This record gives sequence, C-alpha cells and structure tokens, in this order.
Amino acid sequence: MVMRLRALFPDATFPAAQALIDLDEQTLRSCGFSASKCRAIKAIAAARVDGLVPDVSAALAMSNEALVERLIQLPGVGRCTVEMMLIYGLGQMDVMPASDYGVCEGYRRLYALELKPGHREMARIGERFGPYRTIAAWYLWRVPANFSDIDLSRI
Repeated sequence: MVMRLRALFPDATFPAAQALIDLDEQTLRSCGFSASKCRAIKAIAAARVDGLVPDVSAALAMSNEALVERLIQLPGVGRCTVEMMLIYGLGQMDVMPASDYGVCEGYRRLYALELKPGHREMARIGERFGPYRTIAAWYLWRVPANFSDIDLSRI
C-alpha cells in the first residue's frame, strides 16, 4: 500500500503532509487503504502541518514517552504504532513494545511460561533491559516456537 502511495509522487521520496491532505479519498483507497486508514492518514498529515506531529529532529529531541503521549492523541495511532516508529523510524534503542504480541509470546517461550505476560507486566520486565530494550525486543521477536527445532551443532 505504501509503495502504491509513494508511486503517486514519483518526484518525492515520500509525499509531503499537504500533498496527503490534498489527495481525494478515492485515490487513497485505490492504494489499498481502508476508509478508516484514509481518515487517519489525513488526520496525521493535518497534525504535521499544524505542528502536533514534530519533524524528525524535533522528535529525536523529545523523550520517547513524550512523543508517545503526543502522537497517541491522533486517530488511528496507538502506543504500539508510535513504538514501532521509534524503533524503525527513529532508531531508538530503548523501546520495549510491551503490548506487542510477538514480544510477549517470545518472553513466554523463552521462559517456558504457561501464559504470556500482560502488557503492564512486560513493561515492568522490560525495565531491566534499559537502556537497550529495543535489542531485547528484537531477540524476543526471534525466539523459536520450539527449541527442539534448533540445530545445536551449529552453535
């Protein structure tokens, strides 16, 4: 979907906020976005124009939590969305996406727990990995479903 959106703007690496605001909903829908995603895209673009969504340098100057609190006010943007942006968009190394299924399930598998931890418990667990919680999350995402599938001769 994003590639189709970017193809509408061949002279830009990514469309400017005002360009997204100016797109009609049908054009956005033709990229594969649902009606609710179209509304969210336009709301986020408008918030960027209005200054609620900071540019990259301003975002990097903010604490992770301050950025989360600011951006979750936007429609269609939840904590996990902002945490993924912090990790993959801004390269932040101290983010534990505690409500992410893969992180919680990876922790459950790693410690052979019957139930995966809830998001509050995972956030508490993640505190011990600071300031490198993102690295811990990367490893938790990769915990195999079955340790017997691991070829120990390669280790």
